[in-house]
Amino acid sequence: MAKHILITGSSGYVGSHLADSLEQLGNKVSRLNVKNTLWKELDFKQYDAIIHTAALVHNNDPNAQLAEYFRVNMHLTFNLAMEAKKCGVKHFVFMSTMAVFGEDGKIGEMVELTNPTNLKPVTNYGISKAKAEAKIREIADDNFKVAIIRPPMIYGVGSPGNFTKLIKVAKRLPIIPNLSNARSALYIKHLEQFVNEIIKHEMTGIYHPKDKFEFNTTKVVTEIRKNEHKNTFLLPIPKAMYPILNKFRVISKIYGNLVYAKSLYAHESKVAIDNQKFETIIKDIMNKY
Repeated sequence: MAKHILITGSSGYVGSHLADSLEQLGNKVSRLNVKNTLWKELDFKQYDAIIHTAALVHNNDPNAQLAEYFRVNMHLTFNLAMEAKKCGVKHFVFMSTMAVFGEDGKIGEMVELTNPTNLKPVTNYGISKAKAEAKIREIADDNFKVAIIRPPMIYGVGSPGNFTKLIKVAKRLPIIPNLSNARSALYIKHLEQFVNEIIKHEMTGIYHPKDKFEFNTTKVVTEIRKNEHKNTFLLPIPKAMYPILNKFRVISKIYGNLVYAKSLYAHESKVAIDNQKFETIIKDIMNKY
């Protein structure tokens, strides 16, 4: 049954993809800009569900302080949820982040996230998102269903952040470190499918969706270069170098191990996510660059 869905942050990467995909599935989708206070004049009674993706991230404003992160990511989220509840909206979906766990990953050592309540955020982004989660969970009830989604790195054509940077580096560098790692990640099209199921079934709770395969940085870079018809030379890295590399956050975020444990996402298996092979996904992405 088609629904009327309001999406905030629809000019962003995730919000725009969700808006387009839900619309293509026959839903009526409205887009809302929450950068000013005009949203307070909107009548929310017309909506079946709200998907809140608008957020302040480091890429938006590298100079933003914690107070600004709290204003946008926590207070705005809570005020929006309160207004939605007051107007009788039945379902509120909040796009959170893996950053609430406060882990970057480690090279040579598996970091597995097992406890959904063990939150130790360290960045302004992660701290403000964790606080927002707590605030909106306080007002959830049988008539106001809340779903919180904590995706890992989201990637796809034109995605912001590390994946696009990785593509640029992969195209230029013929020699890359031979480091085997595993990181949970989520293809944007898989997130679209996941959110559609969340909306369709009015699901509640906290979710940790991920691809069925783990993201191996070396393998991904090699596959990108393969699609560019370029050879790749793998440079062996001695294990004695791992502790040194782990001191550099940018390196540990790319080559470190960081995964969602099966216990975190096992209950989400009923939510349909295509079991695409990562080679097929990389090929699809590179064909559009």
